[in-house]
Amino acid sequence: MFFKLKILLIKIHFFLLSFIILFLNFILRINVSMQQKNLINWILVAQKANKSFGISKGYSFIKLPKYSNGWYKEYPETTGYLLPTLLKFSIKKKFPYENILSIADWLLDIQKVDGSYKGGTIDSDEESSIFDTGQIIKGIYSLYLYNKDSKYLVSALKACDWILKNENSNQGHWNKFKTKALKNHDITFNIYTVDIIVEIGNAISNYNYINLANRVGSYTLNKIRPNLWVEGCELAYIKYPVTHTLAYTIEGLYNVGCALNNVDFISKSTKVLDVIIKKINKNGYLSGYFDQNWNELNFGSCLTGSAQIGCLCMKVYKATGNIFYLIAAKKIYNYLSLRINNYFKNFGGGIGSLPGSWPINGKYFAYSTTNWTIKYMLDLTILIEEHL
Repeated sequence: MFFKLKILLIKIHFFLLSFIILFLNFILRINVSMQQKNLINWILVAQKANKSFGISKGYSFIKLPKYSNGWYKEYPETTGYLLPTLLKFSIKKKFPYENILSIADWLLDIQKVDGSYKGGTIDSDEESSIFDTGQIIKGIYSLYLYNKDSKYLVSALKACDWILKNENSNQGHWNKFKTKALKNHDITFNIYTVDIIVEIGNAISNYNYINLANRVGSYTLNKIRPNLWVEGCELAYIKYPVTHTLAYTIEGLYNVGCALNNVDFISKSTKVLDVIIKKINKNGYLSGYFDQNWNELNFGSCLTGSAQIGCLCMKVYKATGNIFYLIAAKKIYNYLSLRINNYFKNFGGGIGSLPGSWPINGKYFAYSTTNWTIKYMLDLTILIEEHL
């Protein structure tokens, strides 16, 4: 009884504190440069949270016995796709390059002999994962493009070959090597794994990689219903998909379409994006969950998914010049920026934290900060800062 009361009081404390942060941000209007500095500060703390060079999955406001300091163990998948983001800030002298190298070399150290990476956090009992491996390729390959160290290219190609080898009978999807959160689900967001593979395929003229992207893109296209609902974006523990996985799918399809000059892929992903944009209210709030008829579900906003949608809006704006997408991205940015913790060291893992959900007791990672929420918020600030 006492323990339950203690947890309740902790939740109430942080819930109220989140609104104090919102109020302070509304009054003080922290500029984008300071927001970036604080977000990066959080990543640096997250990298130091454990004994290796990997980045912690995130921070729980409710400290569990297994994670008594609040920090989860390292998460290879998101550590991987954080690298391209952090590299951009390293080039601007805003993130230490030696940290980039330590992260990348840690990822090489934990790569399996067959080229794959395990799913989940480093302490989980997950098997190899198609999706997680694909996200790590993004980080490893970005570093190769920057410093031309061949060990990163060799690692990336080995991982690409493993993903290609395990495709389900050339049908554009995978029936195995899914994390527990995806078991028994025919997922479509593996398209977000293939966008980096086709980029590499184009660079080295590997037509096996390019043809894989065509097959996965076609498979994904066929999962989009006439009302533009995307099938196969659900996670195992909830009936409805979150905007986080919806964004993975449509951005992956858009990226693959651009890499292949496939108008159908680009057009369909943009049409789905248009449906989502119309769900953003005037304050920038976007529901984190929708049913199959695009009705909002009252589970709060997934701030990660909102940031991803904002990033895709900026990509489409820069490709088309259509102000509709810039306006949508700015609304999302303004909404998210008001929720960054710029003040309190004891909130969400420290300065620069951004909750997974709003309100913070929402469905998606309630009372937690995840490293991928920070990643996509940083990406959005890079894309939008010249338009603020």
